[in-house]
Amino acid sequence: MHYSEQISCHDRKVPLFCKEGTGEICLLARKGKEESAGKIPPNPPLEKGGQSQQAPSLFLPRLLCTASAFFIFLAMSTLAQAEYRIISKDKTIQTSCYWIEKSRVHLCEGGEPLALSDVSTITEGQFSPLASEMHHDAKRRFWTYISWLLDREADLLAEDSSSAEELNEFERVRATPGQKGELKGLRKKYSEKINNPMEVATYLHRAWSGIRIPERSLVHLCEIKTLQMITWLQSLEERQRYFKTSDPTYRDYSLEHMKQAGVFQESFTRTLGKLTGDATWGEHGEPE
Repeated sequence: MHYSEQISCHDRKVPLFCKEGTGEICLLARKGKEESAGKIPPNPPLEKGGQSQQAPSLFLPRLLCTASAFFIFLAMSTLAQAEYRIISKDKTIQTSCYWIEKSRVHLCEGGEPLALSDVSTITEGQFSPLASEMHHDAKRRFWTYISWLLDREADLLAEDSSSAEELNEFERVRATPGQKGELKGLRKKYSEKINNPMEVATYLHRAWSGIRIPERSLVHLCEIKTLQMITWLQSLEERQRYFKTSDPTYRDYSLEHMKQAGVFQESFTRTLGKLTGDATWGEHGEPE
């Protein structure tokens, strides 16, 4: 149970936060407040030189304010430490936060990143309200970026949707005698048309492989999409070689890699559904 009140410290109003387990501090601080307000009799007068003098009435409240502030600061500092415990092959590390990038675990306090393959366990401790909000914000930004990348991928799919038809048309003309002129025109047309999809696929591969991941449970999702982008890019490169050389072997390779990219996409969709509870999430926005 928490409650908050104002106490007077050095003629200023200072909020005092009390929590179970710190009853003495709260009680003393409240006593100081009541004393300064006249609810508790002040210190008895002191005799000096036959004249009555009263001890300064603000000393005790000020002292209690200082002590309360110190203990509150100490409690908040303790809460801000070690939200995560990272266990690797040769050591255990406590850290307030971390992120994963290119298979390396980076600590918010700095230092040498850890190889993700060397980390056996990452456990969560108790989050302070501020740390919890920061972690939530990092995940929100991650999912927003994921949504943006999936939109770019959807654009690429739409642009490259006729790839199978183009391969079939090129193969038909290539296998037909006396079609060198038409084949030359198709070669130039399709070789140039594939340049932009290759640039977009290259960008998406770099984005997914270098994405900043806020927690370990999301790593597998990004690994699947990275593999999908690799095979998709391979398919595009082999299709381009086919258009340039007319070697049907490259056509077969291109079709096979595109099929593999589809398998990775299905795996990505299943994994995304498990993480978000919604297998169609990528179609309408980020998870709550």
